[in-house]
Amino acid sequence: MKRLLICVPVLVLIVALLSSCTVNPSSPPLSVKRAEGGKSMYVDSEGTEKILALFEEGEWINTAPNCAFDFVFDHNGDTYRYHSECGTFYSLTDERSLVLGEESQADVNGILNTLFD
Repeated sequence: MKRLLICVPVLVLIVALLSSCTVNPSSPPLSVKRAEGGKSMYVDSEGTEKILALFEEGEWINTAPNCAFDFVFDHNGDTYRYHSECGTFYSLTDERSLVLGEESQADVNGILNTLFD
């Protein structure tokens, strides 16, 4: 009986700890193609996570960029135009822009280089 009294609270504690663990499902892949057309490529999971983190953490402004675009990204029905020279994303869905810093721009361009060069 003593063992049962000790085991029950321990079992409840284990179940409570396990239920607090969440599984973070991976995001659907991010696809990208050149603006002039061609085959869409899928960004690997690491690259997708990096770019989606930029979208989440970046400071979007409610204006269209002053530059052209050379790539088109699609994710979950949202379309983003990207200009690799100036490092600017433009969300067609939300009609807003995100200008990347030098390091983030280099990361995105590096991802694109692995897919298209």
